[in-house]
Amino acid sequence: MMRKIISAVALTALVFSTVSCNDNDNDNGLDRTKERTWNVQLLNHVYDTSNDDSATAASASINDQKIVYRFSTDMSKLSFNPTIETTLGGIPQQFSWTGVNASNSEEKANIYSFATDAPVSGLSNFTGQIDLIDQNIYWSYTATSPQKIVYRVISTLPTISTSTSTVTTSVWSDTTATHQLPMSSFAINPSKMTATFTISRYTDVKIPRTYMSIVAGNATLAITPKGYKITGTGLAAVGTYVTSASTKYQTAKITIDNLDATIDLENNSIHATFNMLGAKVTVSGTISI
Repeated sequence: MMRKIISAVALTALVFSTVSCNDNDNDNGLDRTKERTWNVQLLNHVYDTSNDDSATAASASINDQKIVYRFSTDMSKLSFNPTIETTLGGIPQQFSWTGVNASNSEEKANIYSFATDAPVSGLSNFTGQIDLIDQNIYWSYTATSPQKIVYRVISTLPTISTSTSTVTTSVWSDTTATHQLPMSSFAINPSKMTATFTISRYTDVKIPRTYMSIVAGNATLAITPKGYKITGTGLAAVGTYVTSASTKYQTAKITIDNLDATIDLENNSIHATFNMLGAKVTVSGTISI
């Protein structure tokens, strides 16, 4: 319950702050249910549903989106009218949806989720979530091009950070360890076509030592129709840990080799392999944005 109260306060602060950013009139944000506008750019991953393999990285595009929204009085619901732009088969397209209703939960009061199949010419299966605290968007829909080809479109902010719920397995020459606790994340930067890879609470059983975090930057990013491919070798990483003899954080230089990670936004899945600390490491599980 405390989380919902805190999030409600944060959402109220967001309502106040967005007035100066998006609204022309000056009501100081006192009316929570006032209609507001959020203009944002989204990266659209697009693939042909009849032949997934036919799609290439060129099927991704960054397009302007306009979202007109309003809260319910208690801020438990969000009604919005998005104007969606994307590129289908090389042809720019624009669609408008009205009256999309999203709701939050006590556990995640700042995240509004929605699913609708409201009749819009050429569009269906519009689902996703909007996080107005972190100003994050993730949604997907099915769209039909003027050539009558059916596409799936998955949209996120251009620069995103993914967290994971995974099982991590490390294999040394004489030892295998399965870790349930480590969390992995990728910070995606498509403008530079790079990604930063972080793995948290990873235990090197050979020392033994538990790293609070291991962070490697400048991995190579490729945009795929359903997500991302991230690769790299000789990646310089920094591991942060605390020894039993000291409460101070220590750091160690670590090299990550043969990183090969696939992020599937359509199925919310991740699979990654890499070499680190003398072990071959495999990470598999689900992702959230």
